[in-house]
Amino acid sequence: MRSSAKLLAFCFALGAWFVCIFPSLAYCEMTGWKAEVNQMLFAGRFADALRVLSGHEAESSSDPEFLLLRGQALFGSGATDKAVSDITAAIQGSPSMAEPKAIMALILLTKGDPSRAHKFADEAVVLKPSSQAYYIRSKTLMGLGKFSDAVLDLDTAIGYEPNQAEYYSARAEAEIRLMRYEPARHDYDKAVEMSPKNIKILNGRANMKASMGLFQEAAADLDRAIELSPSQPDLHRQRAAIYFALGDQERAISELESAVTLSPKDAEAWRTISLAYMKVGKISRAIESVEKVKALAPEDVQTHLLVGMIAMHRGKPEEALTSFDAALTLKPKDVEIMNLRGTALAALKRPDEALVAFETVIRQEPRLVDAYFNAAQVLLAQRKPDAALQKLDLLLAQRPGDLEALNMKLNILTDLNRIEEAKKVLEIIEALKKK
Repeated sequence: MRSSAKLLAFCFALGAWFVCIFPSLAYCEMTGWKAEVNQMLFAGRFADALRVLSGHEAESSSDPEFLLLRGQALFGSGATDKAVSDITAAIQGSPSMAEPKAIMALILLTKGDPSRAHKFADEAVVLKPSSQAYYIRSKTLMGLGKFSDAVLDLDTAIGYEPNQAEYYSARAEAEIRLMRYEPARHDYDKAVEMSPKNIKILNGRANMKASMGLFQEAAADLDRAIELSPSQPDLHRQRAAIYFALGDQERAISELESAVTLSPKDAEAWRTISLAYMKVGKISRAIESVEKVKALAPEDVQTHLLVGMIAMHRGKPEEALTSFDAALTLKPKDVEIMNLRGTALAALKRPDEALVAFETVIRQEPRLVDAYFNAAQVLLAQRKPDAALQKLDLLLAQRPGDLEALNMKLNILTDLNRIEEAKKVLEIIEALKKK
């Protein structure tokens, strides 16, 4: 039985695309203490900015520029709801001021609302076209899946201000979404050249190179990033993914152990290392790590999934089914959980229920090819080879180079004495192995 690659993948991107690198967004001209606060915001010194602002609150509490600065400081400090209140007041106090609308767009992106974010970003561009306004609007466009439009906005931003490394890295992200790797690589190279110590840019280029199969080059970028910032656990997790891709499991495990040492209360870090231990057959270590996860996030859907996968690996499908059912209760429409539940039912020799689970997955998400493979296995066990072949053909129509599916098809055709068809499948398998 196969589980979704999404659940078991070891390529751990550093957060969603919209993680905000706090730019100098107070791009209106300010003087005196406001200029000082603006510089603090640019440097990421949000607590210092809030201290200075508190000394001017009495005389400036209704000033749109004051509210803009405090909103940015609050946003950077993680006080998002308070930031929204200040930025909303700044917009109401000065509707023709572009900067509060740009900040509001960023805040709404972090809250997962790209549609409203785009509305504010659009208004900011109209009120005051600038490199940063176009840059922010490009982020909202990416959130809406409009990557070509995002590239156009970033072209404009770079035209205004060609020396901003972040604009090139953002354009590279959009190009990658459009599967245009060469221009993306050019932009990342340019961004690294301009800002060689920028961790986010180095990591982004590493992700791109990994997706291109250039794992050694990706590892070199991550080596540099970790050299610059050795205490970031996510960088170690990312380097672990690269080592797994290179087949160096020992170094991958070592990197994941570094990650949990740096962040011992991070449930996701413990989940990751649990899966890694399971992958390399260190089941006792995997179980120890699962206990950490259960203590940190006992009712999280990912915790139930992990416990279930460990149980399956230990040959305890009944325990696994209990965990998958708990996960499905928390996330009832998740097709990947349904697929895992089907694998547990098949292992419990409940084939009819397993088939219902796999057919539900196929009906709701036809692109999840593992469900076709799993259904084919159940049908074959029920001595329904023709039905199994139908599932495999549907899988191979989407993923023609799936060797596991091709080998199963070859075995079925051979058993059915359909020799000519078997020969054709064998030719495909041999051609793929030569690549």
